[in-house]
Amino acid sequence: MNTLLSVEARETALAVTFVSGETVCYPWLWLKDNAPSAFHPQTEERTFDLTSVDPSLRPISVRDRGSAVGIVWQNDQAEEEFPSQFFESYRPGRKRDDPADIAPKLWDASINLETMPRHAAGDILQSDADLLAWLKATAAYGLSIVDGLDDDPDAGRRSAERIGFLRQTNFGTMFEVVSMPNPNNLAYTPVALPLHTDLANQEVPPGYQFLHCIANDAEGGGSIFADGFAVVAALQAEDPEAYRLLCEIEIPYRFHDENYDLRGRFPVICNATRRGSDGVAVQRPSCRCHRPSLRPMRALLCGLSQADDDDPRAAFPNSLPPEGRRNGGLRQSPGVAWPPIVQPEHGAATSARMLCRSW
Repeated sequence: MNTLLSVEARETALAVTFVSGETVCYPWLWLKDNAPSAFHPQTEERTFDLTSVDPSLRPISVRDRGSAVGIVWQNDQAEEEFPSQFFESYRPGRKRDDPADIAPKLWDASINLETMPRHAAGDILQSDADLLAWLKATAAYGLSIVDGLDDDPDAGRRSAERIGFLRQTNFGTMFEVVSMPNPNNLAYTPVALPLHTDLANQEVPPGYQFLHCIANDAEGGGSIFADGFAVVAALQAEDPEAYRLLCEIEIPYRFHDENYDLRGRFPVICNATRRGSDGVAVQRPSCRCHRPSLRPMRALLCGLSQADDDDPRAAFPNSLPPEGRRNGGLRQSPGVAWPPIVQPEHGAATSARMLCRSW
């Protein structure tokens, strides 16, 4: 549909008037840099070198062709065509459509577990439509369950690789969550872990983790999940000062064994501001919460009063929700996989339990 009413070549820009009556000015240099010819036709990557033209670039001629605008540039022989939809797409205030812009659905312990996204492994592996539904649901809830995986460690890998490549870390690409004689991580012990996110010491933590339960004849070893976005939203509403501190203060994290020594300093909450499909700016938090790798915080000690010395949590009043308030428990069954954003708790198990993990 042609929405252009008229075009006018001005000194510094092309003035385009739409049928709505709105007039938008597109600078000449911007038009040259963003013209269809400035991008590779297959990869859609920019090929035009902006430094190859003078900043005072002007066209030789401009022609209104109804459904398109033809421009001949200085030192160019051919006329470049700009479809009318080009100008419509880049009208100020209009955001480009983003299929990945999926609003999070916050949840807590009151959620009906029947509403938690659940998908069949066979459907995900065979159908692109089912794969897309799984991706959208997981992006919205941050947690989903996949049923019916084969009794094979590679079954979880195949499901994860339907999304993309797996990430190599110091733990490998895939590894088993089992108790070991000489562990280099609490995940390899029978010690129960609190709610946490993985690899908080790294510059780019994993976006999703995949846990494939191959066997679970154990008593105990239950898993607890929490919605980190919901926790952040509640903290911001209930205790803005604690929220501010967790957004601004860099926390030292460290993992080390005989082969690696990985350290990083990051805030617990990192906000990324982006505009939704409606053009409204929203903040999407990412959380780093891994107390086992947390190093002593000297700056925190300096900020405590004498009365608070026995309890460092006093520096962040009300920052932690009451036990069980915003989390829910699930028992993982054989043949089941899930990609959480807040990782599970490994409690003591009294029998066989095998989990394969990848990021």
